[in-house]
Amino acid sequence: IGRAEETERLTRIVSKNLNNNCIVLGEAGAGKTTFLYGWSQNILKQPAHRNLHIVQMDSSSFANVQSPVGLSGKYHDAFSAIPSCALIIDNFGSLVYGRPQALQGLTRLLQPLFENPEVRVVLTAEPQVWRWMTEQDPSLSHLLDVLTLKEQTPAEYLQILKQSLEKFNKTRKILCTDEVLEAIISLCRRFSKLGILPGSAIRVLDEAIGAAIAGDHKEITESLVQKIVG
Repeated sequence: IGRAEETERLTRIVSKNLNNNCIVLGEAGAGKTTFLYGWSQNILKQPAHRNLHIVQMDSSSFANVQSPVGLSGKYHDAFSAIPSCALIIDNFGSLVYGRPQALQGLTRLLQPLFENPEVRVVLTAEPQVWRWMTEQDPSLSHLLDVLTLKEQTPAEYLQILKQSLEKFNKTRKILCTDEVLEAIISLCRRFSKLGILPGSAIRVLDEAIGAAIAGDHKEITESLVQKIVG
């Protein structure tokens, strides 16, 4: 929902012949994973990219890569066989943050892909992690274009919550008005302890649905939300 500007920019980056790798930055809960999922669906609908392969990996796929010395042949074999594609490695920053050897090892592992115009590498990280990464290895700032997710509008947050409500209501329908959803968004803006939107609002909504079911209520009220937020 929304993010048209970021979607267009990422498409422009991966469409380049040179320097077509990118790192998507956003705080935890800002929706980096959701954004990349939506982007991948969007780009495949475009005639120019209809045949583009999307290869998605989580950082856990590289958990055993600790240092250049420890790089396993299976990683080299697998990466050398990757076809022309957009290779998305989600949560990359969380894998390497505070671990210089892991960053060095993974950068060396990914180097041939960074230099291969047929493979577009797309990573995700939090802004402070990216700063740390470039302090450890300044060359990363030349290998990766930076795309920072901007804060979404209240209307977009509302649409995200309405979509989440529909998803959560598959087993048992709990009513929730737009006014209550807007109250959840407002509370999450006010109390930073709840985390970053939209993730924080989705978590509050999920807990409110659980509380309504536990209390045998058919509707989420603002007072119930207030109780959850504390």
